[in-house]
Amino acid sequence: MNYEKSGKFEQTAEFQQMYAQILQQCDEYGTLVMQDRFLERDADIAPFRFFRKGTREYIFPRQFGGVSLQEDTSQIVDPNHNYALHTEVQRYAVDESKVKGKIRIEYQDAGNNPQLKVTEVQGNSELPENVRKTLEELFAQ
Repeated sequence: MNYEKSGKFEQTAEFQQMYAQILQQCDEYGTLVMQDRFLERDADIAPFRFFRKGTREYIFPRQFGGVSLQEDTSQIVDPNHNYALHTEVQRYAVDESKVKGKIRIEYQDAGNNPQLKVTEVQGNSELPENVRKTLEELFAQ
């Protein structure tokens, strides 16, 4: 199971919405185990907030206990009010013996073509039906 989609600069807001929908489903039904995002705010260019690059990994089913922050190397690259850059980089420890599925979600909107990619990291991943349905619907468009 792999999905990939790219578009034009004018579609950046649409791609950001798709990315947000996928993350919402994964946050609800899975557990975030890795995040590496480079975020930008530019007061002069709509939609004003950009994910220059973003990668997240989720495991399924959701784990409620035993999840702990393993590493956080987030940093502010440029604190300017109108044009800010910062990173969010975290890794979480989980009980790997309970993992039945794992996916990686990659998003970037640098340059003139937003791109969204979802990759199955663990072979034959068992994903919750709502997550699988969201992916199928968004990438069928």
